[in-house]
Amino acid sequence: MYSNSRKVYIVATLVLCIGMLGACNSQVANKNSVDLRISNDSLVFRHSSNTLLHLQIKLNESITYSREIRQNNALSLFELIKGLKESLNEIAYILAINDGDIKMNLSLPNIIDTTFIYHVNLRQTSMYKTRVLSGTCAKLSGEFEATNVESDLIKWLYRKNIKNVSDETIEKMRLYLQELKRTHLTSYLTNESIPIVPSLRGLTYKLSSDLSADNYYLFACKSEKEIDDFVEEMVSLKFEGSQNSLNQALSCFRAQSTSGTTCIFLIGIDNDWNYRVAPVGLICIDNIKPTTLHSGGVETRSIVLNKNKIKVDIPANAPTGRGYASLSTRNFGGNGVSCKVNFCVIFEGDVKSLTLVREGALTEWIGGGKKIIDLQKEESPYYFTYELHLEDGDNYVPVIIKDLRGNTTEYKMNVPASFTRNNTPDINIENNIYN
Repeated sequence: MYSNSRKVYIVATLVLCIGMLGACNSQVANKNSVDLRISNDSLVFRHSSNTLLHLQIKLNESITYSREIRQNNALSLFELIKGLKESLNEIAYILAINDGDIKMNLSLPNIIDTTFIYHVNLRQTSMYKTRVLSGTCAKLSGEFEATNVESDLIKWLYRKNIKNVSDETIEKMRLYLQELKRTHLTSYLTNESIPIVPSLRGLTYKLSSDLSADNYYLFACKSEKEIDDFVEEMVSLKFEGSQNSLNQALSCFRAQSTSGTTCIFLIGIDNDWNYRVAPVGLICIDNIKPTTLHSGGVETRSIVLNKNKIKVDIPANAPTGRGYASLSTRNFGGNGVSCKVNFCVIFEGDVKSLTLVREGALTEWIGGGKKIIDLQKEESPYYFTYELHLEDGDNYVPVIIKDLRGNTTEYKMNVPASFTRNNTPDINIENNIYN
């Protein structure tokens, strides 16, 4: 178990009390005292002027920046240590080679100048080690696990010309970087492609985990409320469908409405109804029919479980399981026997094909048929022409939209036509067509 305490060793301190001295042009102008002290991991600064001051922070002689402060500030020393975001790798390296120590200098021109050694202890991260041994999903891992950060740290060391760094030092860097970037949530991410399935039916997962419980479930969801509701339901059913051990493969439950990219969680419920959660992997459930209009919805980019202190990051390119194809007509002409109708289709997402069916009154003089467009091979917008027989008034063309998982939307598109007849046997069509 790591300690969560931090230590401050004072090396040298110079504190100047500033009065109304004619020879001194201090930023503290109207009152006559400045007090600085270090207490409980904080820098407590008190002075009686409301003047904005610029605290200069220097770390290990190589990292410097400033921080604006006003009277009666209490600043966390640890927050000051990690205040320069672009230098966190360097700070982690300094801590790694000095067993958690870093020299810190704080100064205000003509007021204070104090130098001390600040010590950072590593804290244990509260997370369950859960691994997918078999099963369809994009596996998740902790944001600061070695597989996610070690390569970037080595590249940084190489660019800084810091060579022949031991594996032990790199591992310490990783742990200190995790400490410097720690929040109240443990973050998980994936570096794998998210698989797309039409449902979870028939899928099973074999896991290893140090999450210990009396009853185990796998549950796919996007929110903590869904997990709470699921646990409540399973408790009320006296743990129906649970497994008592991870030695057997588990099926995955989900709410009926769950679709799109979602997270599979391992849920362990004890017989006393307490439960614990561990993220397992991401999967996209595509059970959504394609639409004829763009949804315009904003995709969830993270799943946050505040009670369990977990955040699962959803990649920006995660599949949504949604697609649309919007079909419209353009100007066209004909002779009353058949019309070359111009169409435009705008599409996006996982739509696979668009089919127009020529049947019923549309087939007179020209016969029946289908026009199938493979939208996976085309770019949006896509323009095409299809020959139809149109009657005066409304004409309904059957349209079929299919996505990559076989979800299908069928509807009839109205192609209204108004014919203007003259003294000749020819029939013309006016260009007042609308969608």
